Amino acid sequence: MPLIYTDGPPWQSFSLTPLHLFLGLSLDQVRLLEFELRKLDAARMAARGEGFDDKKLQMELDAAIAKVDLLTKQINAHEDQIASELNQMEAIAADEVNAVAVVRASKPRLNGRRKDSEPPLPFESEYRTLRLSVQASTEAKEKAEMAHSKAEADLLKVYAKKAGPYIRSFNATFDSLNLERQAYHGSALNGNDAQKAFSPPVVEKLTSLLASHSQVGADMKVVPGSEGESPYIRVSLFNKAHPADRARADQFRLLWMIIGEAASLFLRKEPLCNHEIIRYQEIKTEWAVRYAELYPDKEPTPKLHTALYHVIEQMSWLGGTGILHEGVVEAFHCLDNRHVTRWKSVKDVELNVLLRARAAWNVGAQSAGSIRRFDQERKSMRREECNYNDRYMREEWERRRAERLFALDLRIV
Repeated sequence: MPLIYTDGPPWQSFSLTPLHLFLGLSLDQVRLLEFELRKLDAARMAARGEGFDDKKLQMELDAAIAKVDLLTKQINAHEDQIASELNQMEAIAADEVNAVAVVRASKPRLNGRRKDSEPPLPFESEYRTLRLSVQASTEAKEKAEMAHSKAEADLLKVYAKKAGPYIRSFNATFDSLNLERQAYHGSALNGNDAQKAFSPPVVEKLTSLLASHSQVGADMKVVPGSEGESPYIRVSLFNKAHPADRARADQFRLLWMIIGEAASLFLRKEPLCNHEIIRYQEIKTEWAVRYAELYPDKEPTPKLHTALYHVIEQMSWLGGTGILHEGVVEAFHCLDNRHVTRWKSVKDVELNVLLRARAAWNVGAQSAGSIRRFDQERKSMRREECNYNDRYMREEWERRRAERLFALDLRIV
């Protein structure tokens, strides 16, 4: 059974959200670009051995670096141990005489005991001990790798407290392009700025910040002259080390171009031709592949999942996704936010949506009790109760004041 029932024509009952979809995708890409630039600033500071003038920040940086180094050593130690134990296991398994012992040692044991009562074979116990040790070392290595990733993220946060040349260039480019982040919605761009940020000229400027630029340094050295000659200065030119990568910048640029072309299709406020729908099918395939290549460890966002798997279905059904006005969902936002808070404790997603849908229908249905009317009645009852309490307290205070004054007059008399 459906969770939500709609009445009337589609344009009065529901609407798609292509603009919201694009705003979320653009915010995600801008944040990822900024994250890459912060990583480059951190790599530059680490290569140059730069630190902070603030002693507290410097102590925090030293502790974060020491934690990363310690976890790196632990991971290397686990890898060496695993490699050594695997070599010993291969040496035991290479001998054909030990084939039966290897098979028996690879079988699971119940409560630390063998299933049969046969005496252990040579190298059987040693092979089983090595196999269990490899499993334990592998689990310890995985935990250390997870902790290492978290420690690297914490280290990057410490480095981010000092804006380097890459992030300063990013902010300056944003200002030069008149792109502004909103103070709400997680510093997202508005619709016009998001479309502008994914236009080809702007994409070229933003993604070029990741590319390496040729920088030449000069090394001057005083060379003593030979007999009868005065010393002279020798100038040597060299290329400065640069952590940026042109290939990485090209990957970002191509992905942003694909997102911009896809957005131009699913944001269009008119029906699409068949060849445009087919083109979106090609775009979304390339989009998914390039996103996976660029961010192999990143979990795709729900908006990205919708853009890759469900927008093409909506295009096939309706002939386009930007045709229906988004005012319906905008009008529903304020009311649904109250329901989200009301049913926040319900963790089951389907039940949560069902309760919110019923509550929303309850508000608009003429035959059902209105939640707004109930809220107004509750507020008015609360207000009357407060007024009664205030009035009662005022009358009680006046009565006791009169009694005190009357007793005071009697004492005077």
